[in-house]
Amino acid sequence: MNHHNSPYFRDWLHTKSFFIILALVVIMLSGLFQFGIFALNKNHVMSYFGIEPEDVTFSIQISYVGILAYLPIQFRLIRYFEPKPYLLVVLLVAIAVNFMSLITTDFYIFLALRLLSGFIACSIVGRSLTILFGHLKKQYALVIGSTIFYGSVLASVVIVGLFSAWIADNMPWQCSYIYLISYNAITILVILLTLKAKAAFKKYPLYQIDWQSFVLSIATFSAFAFLFIYGPKYDWLSNDKCLFATITTVVCLCLLVVRQGMLKRPYLHLHVFKSRRFILALALLGFYYGIKDSINLIYGYTGMVLHWNNQDIAQLGLANVSAMVLTMALSAYILTRKRQYMRLLFLGGFLCLFIFNFWMYLIIGHDLSFQALIGPVLLQGAASGGLFVPLAIFALESVPSYTGFTGITLAAVARFIGLLNASAGFYGLQQFYSQSYNTNFLNHFTPIDHLYNSQLAKISSMLTSKGYFADQAMGLSHLFLHRDMSIQSLLLTDRAIFKILAFTIGVLLMVMLACRLGKWLTLYVRNQPSRPLQA
Repeated sequence: MNHHNSPYFRDWLHTKSFFIILALVVIMLSGLFQFGIFALNKNHVMSYFGIEPEDVTFSIQISYVGILAYLPIQFRLIRYFEPKPYLLVVLLVAIAVNFMSLITTDFYIFLALRLLSGFIACSIVGRSLTILFGHLKKQYALVIGSTIFYGSVLASVVIVGLFSAWIADNMPWQCSYIYLISYNAITILVILLTLKAKAAFKKYPLYQIDWQSFVLSIATFSAFAFLFIYGPKYDWLSNDKCLFATITTVVCLCLLVVRQGMLKRPYLHLHVFKSRRFILALALLGFYYGIKDSINLIYGYTGMVLHWNNQDIAQLGLANVSAMVLTMALSAYILTRKRQYMRLLFLGGFLCLFIFNFWMYLIIGHDLSFQALIGPVLLQGAASGGLFVPLAIFALESVPSYTGFTGITLAAVARFIGLLNASAGFYGLQQFYSQSYNTNFLNHFTPIDHLYNSQLAKISSMLTSKGYFADQAMGLSHLFLHRDMSIQSLLLTDRAIFKILAFTIGVLLMVMLACRLGKWLTLYVRNQPSRPLQA
């Protein structure tokens, strides 16, 4: 941390690095808490608005669309406006948006408010990060700043998820917004106490801001999110809405790309794609986010098969995020001292993800306990945390300096695309394997099948012994067998997906090792002394 006079904070904080970091994290969380506000309360949101699970997912992703579209604009605004009044105005807007979210009963208005929440989160987090980078030593700024930011992102989702789950169990889920408004008010007080009214920084005038590209980005990302969220359910392009979303995505993306080549100060510098390292980094980031979400299969399993409540599931998530944050800090510590260990972190992280998926493939069953799941869940968190920091640094260091914040924006886009692809991919795999296993099971549900009849008789006999009439026992036996079939189908489906992911990661590891071995062999051959020619 730099201890020179801060251009942003009051004089009494100049030598108090811990309080500066703490204040910035408190401010940052006021934006990040917008995301996890109903992550564990989807059923409550569905019943309140009368909507489908895909609608809830879309309302979550539309906030991320707001962040992606607003990021390039945001980095222009923060170079002109004073930090203190800027943050205060944004937080007052956040309070108004959260109040409207509290009282609205129309889902489409709620969607618009979620988009505004993305703009708000981007404004708060973006301004906090630029202040944070200014207080860190230049050689450490990218590593430590990224670790604090993404560690806060991960922790905020679990913290607010735990809290909102408690709220949903004890009061209407909308009351979460009352607490969020209260936190925004506390954040305003922190800003008033810590930040200077005027900061000494060079201002850049606001001109040639590309609002047209901003609108095109919103249209592109919203249509893309709609396609990948609703497409798997409605059979992709056979549905008129999905077809329209596809056309909108392609047309708006083409217009956006063409427009960037026409501008002197583009919304996004497409020159970043001249860097092969950056393209590789984006591919690895997308792959990482695509496979990382296999942890959600465990959360779904604990709810649907083990029937855990939200609090128990959130505690498992807290263990996962705790391991993630710890290994993020460890990998950041390593990279600030030995940047050449980045590739070893890649190998170690992907190896741990391979072990996690293979471990779950081996153990998943009807009655796993918290103790049985905590090992693989901690390993997955450790792998994710150990991978993310080197991947982010690898991506951001691979772009030319004149492209500004385009690298950060496109890294966020890679996350967006990776998660949506993973969501659609997991849904497709679950549908395929579930249908396949259900068909196989139904082939046995016939009066001539010995195993089916013996199980039916066993369950019926147990129910009859408990006082049920024979016809009631037989009817319930059929229901219980169909329920067991659904659970068994779910377990086999999850097992197949873990197996596929383990195989995919294993192939990637072999490719990485082969590339590394090829480089070592090339260096070895080059360093061999040349032999004189024999006469």
